[in-house]
Amino acid sequence: TLALRTEKTPVLLGLLRALELLESPHALPAFRQALRHPDAEVRRAGVSALAKLEGAEARALLLTALRDPDPQLRIHTAQLLGSLDAHTYRSILRTLEQDPVPEVREAVHRLLTGSP
Repeated sequence: TLALRTEKTPVLLGLLRALELLESPHALPAFRQALRHPDAEVRRAGVSALAKLEGAEARALLLTALRDPDPQLRIHTAQLLGSLDAHTYRSILRTLEQDPVPEVREAVHRLLTGSP
């Protein structure tokens, strides 16, 4: 099992990017751990890497990122899910149209309507 054993953000980002290039489901534990990291940049790297993986567990982890406290990360996750399969995730993305942050609501609305 891969695990992130350092708290240094630049090191973690490098590790996550390297693992992302492998596109291996064996990296799921590291990506799961990244989603719980206090630094939003590390969480974002975890989300980006998860979007490149196939499988139910990777998709489930992406869905949890839609509830991240960072609005920019919620937007990023919604955009990734929309690019993967907007039809499949449409009802889930619609829940973000009620997000407390206007920027999230607007970004999701644009994503769902195809507006620029």
